Amino acid sequence: EQVNHTDDEFADVMPNEPTGPPPASISAIEAVKRVTISEDDLAKEKVCAICKEEFEVGEEGKELKCLHLYHSSCIVS
Repeated sequence: EQVNHTDDEFADVMPNEPTGPPPASISAIEAVKRVTISEDDLAKEKVCAICKEEFEVGEEGKELKCLHLYHSSCIVS
């Protein structure tokens, strides 16, 4: 027997409330340290942990307290 489910059927069983923690506030995002990606940074971390695209020297990024680097645009999306 083949089972076919429509999007509506999945919507009926999925929670209507968002799951997970709430998004960070604008002030918290703005407080994240801005950095200009350097050769030293690339030696430690070559790609953004969010979008998985490579960093380029001279590009603006954000560095969290854990020292991970992200593209500035990825942090706010």
